[in-house]
Amino acid sequence: PAGLQNESHLQEFVTNLQKFCQEENCPLTKEEYLQLVNIRPQTPVEIQLLIENSEERLTEEQVEKILEIVGSNLPGPEVDEDDDVDEASGEENEENGPSQENGQEEG
Repeated sequence: PAGLQNESHLQEFVTNLQKFCQEENCPLTKEEYLQLVNIRPQTPVEIQLLIENSEERLTEEQVEKILEIVGSNLPGPEVDEDDDVDEASGEENEENGPSQENGQEEG
């Protein structure tokens, strides 16, 4: 993700995140800013991995807002949502098909 970012993205991200952290009284370290920029987290679990003691330092709302700031200011790779849907439906068909047939044969 960092390869897709330019200086203006970084400046806007840092400005918006600093403003948010000051308003919410949830300061982040320089290292945490760098981690957010380099990894561009998309889930609360990723925030927990990147920000030390995030469970004690941040509320769920603050985590969601940080994710929103990351997503709106730092460009990331485009995700093809169709692939995820096809994989999920394919797995469901494989799991449900054989179990239903076996149940009917035994019963």
